[in-house]
Amino acid sequence: MNARLGSLGFGATLGFFASLARAPLAASIFDGPVTSTWRGLIWRALPFVAAALAMRFASARREVRPIVLAWGAALGFALHALVLSPWVEISSTLGLVLAFVVAVFVAGVCARAGGDAELDEPPNRRRFVGILVASAAAVVALEAAARPLRQLGSTADDQTVFGLAFVACLAIGAAAFAGLFRGGVAKPALPLLVAAAALGVWVSLSGISDVRTRDGLEAFLRTGLYGLARLDSSRRGMFDVDFLIGARVLVVPAFAWGAALACLRRRVDLEALLVGAALGVLALPLGAVAGRPIPGEEFAYFPQHCVVVATFVAALSALVAAVETPLSKRAVLPTLVACGLAFAAYRLPPRSTVVIAPWDRFPPEPRLWIDHPIGLLTVEPTLDRAYVVALDRRRLTAVGSAARAEDAQITASWRALALPRTGVRVLLIGQLSPERAHLLTSFGATTVDRTGAWSNAMAALEDDLFEGAPKPAGEILSPSAACSRLERDGKKAWDLIWMPATDEGVFDLPSLAEERPPVVAWQPIQTYLADRRLGSADDWSRDVLLACDGIDRIAYGFTDARAEWDGAPAAGVERFRATATRAAPLPAKRLGTRRFQREFDAQFAAMERLENSASSADSDTSKVAQALRLHFAAQCFSSPFEHPAQQVEIDPQTLELLSEVALAHEPGLFVRSAWNCFAAVLTEKRDTEAVFRYVEPVANARPVWPALERAVAEAYLEALDPKTAAEHFERARAAEPFALDGYASTAAALIAAGTPERAIDVLKKALAIQPRRRDWERLLAIAQVRAGDRDGRTLIQTLLLEDPDDSELLPYLGDPPFPDFHPPLPGGGERHH
Repeated sequence: MNARLGSLGFGATLGFFASLARAPLAASIFDGPVTSTWRGLIWRALPFVAAALAMRFASARREVRPIVLAWGAALGFALHALVLSPWVEISSTLGLVLAFVVAVFVAGVCARAGGDAELDEPPNRRRFVGILVASAAAVVALEAAARPLRQLGSTADDQTVFGLAFVACLAIGAAAFAGLFRGGVAKPALPLLVAAAALGVWVSLSGISDVRTRDGLEAFLRTGLYGLARLDSSRRGMFDVDFLIGARVLVVPAFAWGAALACLRRRVDLEALLVGAALGVLALPLGAVAGRPIPGEEFAYFPQHCVVVATFVAALSALVAAVETPLSKRAVLPTLVACGLAFAAYRLPPRSTVVIAPWDRFPPEPRLWIDHPIGLLTVEPTLDRAYVVALDRRRLTAVGSAARAEDAQITASWRALALPRTGVRVLLIGQLSPERAHLLTSFGATTVDRTGAWSNAMAALEDDLFEGAPKPAGEILSPSAACSRLERDGKKAWDLIWMPATDEGVFDLPSLAEERPPVVAWQPIQTYLADRRLGSADDWSRDVLLACDGIDRIAYGFTDARAEWDGAPAAGVERFRATATRAAPLPAKRLGTRRFQREFDAQFAAMERLENSASSADSDTSKVAQALRLHFAAQCFSSPFEHPAQQVEIDPQTLELLSEVALAHEPGLFVRSAWNCFAAVLTEKRDTEAVFRYVEPVANARPVWPALERAVAEAYLEALDPKTAAEHFERARAAEPFALDGYASTAAALIAAGTPERAIDVLKKALAIQPRRRDWERLLAIAQVRAGDRDGRTLIQTLLLEDPDDSELLPYLGDPPFPDFHPPLPGGGERHH
C-alpha cells in the first residue's frame, strides 16, 4: 500500500467514524429527547482520539499526504452520512467501544503505509503542545459558529449536511492552498493557520448575521448560486439549501483548516492536531453559560466574545509552536503574524448572531435565553400568545393542539396501565410546564419529579413559565440521580415514568427490567419509525399504543409494562404490534424531498409497519393500520391558503375499513379519536354523501357518540332537513351538557325546523350557564320574535343599539313573514341553497 492510498484510507476512516459517532437523540431514557452533555461530547471526541492513537502506533517517519487525507475524510463522512447511516449506526456504549477499536485498527494499518518522510527531525515537545492548544482553541471557536448555525436547521439531517459542507470545504482548501506553503515555510505556517482558522470564525458569524432574518435568508438563497438555480426558504431542510448555508457560514475557517493540513510534513504534527481537536470538543461546555439565564442582547454577541478569547489563545500557542529561537530573524515574521491575528480579533466589529426561525412569517421573540452545553434553550411566545420552551428550535413543551395531543397520550397511558385516579407518583422525562402540570394532576398525579439532559436549567425555565403560580409537588433530578433513585428504590420510587413526544422524538430506547415501574415513552410517527428497533420480547414490549388529536398528529407509545398486559388487554385501549421493519430510505434520497413529503412518507411507512406486524388474530388492528396507511398514501401538498380541512385528502377505503372496525365491536380509545377527526374533516368539507354513507351507520350503532352525532346533524342541515338535524344535535348535547357550543347549534337547527319555542328553552339554559353571550342572545331574540314573544323585539332593539351594522336583525323589527333562517356553517358563514 503506497502513501497516497494509505492517507486516503486513514482520512476515510476518520471521516466515517466522525459521522458514525454522532450521539443519538436519546442515548439514555433519563436524558430525555437529547443526549446528556458529557455523553455526547465524549462520543464526538472519540474519532479524533482513535486517529491520534493510530498515528501513535504507526511509525513517526512515515510519509503524510495531507491533501489526500483531507479528501478521504470528506469521502468517508459522506459515505456514511448520506448512504450507510441507516444500516451502520451506533446505539449503545458497547457499540461505540467496538467501533473505536475497529477504527484504531483500520486507521493504524493505513497510517503504516508509504515510505519514509523527507523530514526526520526529533520530536519537539514545545511545538507539540503549541499546536495542540491552538487546535483546541480553534475547535472551541468553531463551535461558537456551529451553535447559532444549528438554529438554521435543527434536525439531524440538517446537521449532517452542515458537517458535510465543512469537510468538503476543508478538502477543497487543502488542495487549493497546498502550493503556497512549500519547503521550510510550511513548518511555522501550520500553527499560524490554525490560529487563523479561529479568527476566520468571525467571518462565519458575519455570514450568520446576514442570513438570520427572513429577508436576509431569502436574499441569500436567491443569489447564492448566482441565478443558476432558484432557491427559497420553502426548500429548507433539503440538501441544496442546507449545503449552501453551511458552506456560506463555514467556508473561511474550513479553508484555513485545509491550508493548515496542507502544511503537514510530520505525523507528530497531525497527532497534535487530532489530540487538540478532541480536547477542544471536550472543552465546549466552557463556552456556554450552563443553566443561567442571560439577557438576549448579551447572548447575541456572546459567540463573538468566545471567538476573541479563542483567537488570543490560539495565536499565543501558535507563536510558541512556530518560533524555535525567539530572538532569531526567523522569529520576526511569525511573531508579527501572531500579533496581527490577536490584534485583529480585538478590533473585530460586533455582529449579532441571534437566529430565531427566519423562515417563519412572524419569528418569535424569546423572553428567556439560556446558553446550555446541549444547545440554546429559550422561552418564546407562540402565535396564540402561549409560551413554550425550545431547544435549538425544537419545542420541549406543548401548547394548543400539541397539548391536546399530550392529553390523548396520557389518557391512553393511564388506561393501558390501569393507574388509579389519585396518589400516582410520576417521573416526567422532559420539561415541566403549567399545561403538563395541570394535565398530570387532573389525572391523579400527586408527585411530579422531572429530569432531562438540561436538568440544571429546569428551575430557571419553570420559574419563568409558572410566573409565581404553584407547582406540583416534586423535585428536579439529574439523569444520574434519577437512575440512581430508580436502581435503589425500585417500584417505590414512581408509579409511572412518562416521556412526552417532542418534535424530534427518541430512538432505540434502552431496556428496563420487568419489575421496575412502567415506562411510557411517546414518539411522533413523523420521525420515521419504520426501520427502528422498537424492542424485542426480551427487551421492550412489542406492543405499542397509538394516540392522536387530529389525524395528522399520531404518536407511538412504547411501554415495558408487559405484566399489566398479560391476558385480556386493558379496557378501551387498542394494542398494536410493531415487530416487522421496513428498509430505511437513503439519507441522500430523503434530503432530496421537501419536509412535508418526508412527513407523509414517514407516516405511511409507520402504518405499513403496523399492518405488516399484525397477525391473523389481530384483524381489527390490521384494518386500522391499513386504513391509516391508505390515508397517508393519499396525502399530497396543498396550498397553505386553503382551509385546513381542505388540505386533508380522504380515501373512501379508509372510512370503509374504520367503519368495519367500529361496527364489529365497541371501538377503543384510538379508533374513537380517529373517527372524531374524520367526522370533523368531513363536516368542514361539507361532504354530506360520505357522512351519510360512513358516519351515520356508526353513530346509530354506537349511541351516544357526540362528535359523530354533530357531524350527522350538520349533514342533515346541508340536506335541508333541519328537523332530523335538531334530533341529532339534541343527542349530542345530552351526552355533553357542558359543551356550550352545542347549545347554539341545537337552537339554530330548531329555529330552522320551525320550532322556535324549543329553541328558546335551549338558549335560556345556555345563558343561565354563561350569561351575556351576544351570539346566544342574538339567536334567542330571533327565536322569540318567530315564536311571537314580545320580549324578542326588545332584545332585537338592544342588540341593534350595540351593533347598528347587524343588518340581518332589521327584518325582525317588522311584521311577519320573516326571511328564511339559515344556520351558520361550521367555522362561521351562512348556508345558501
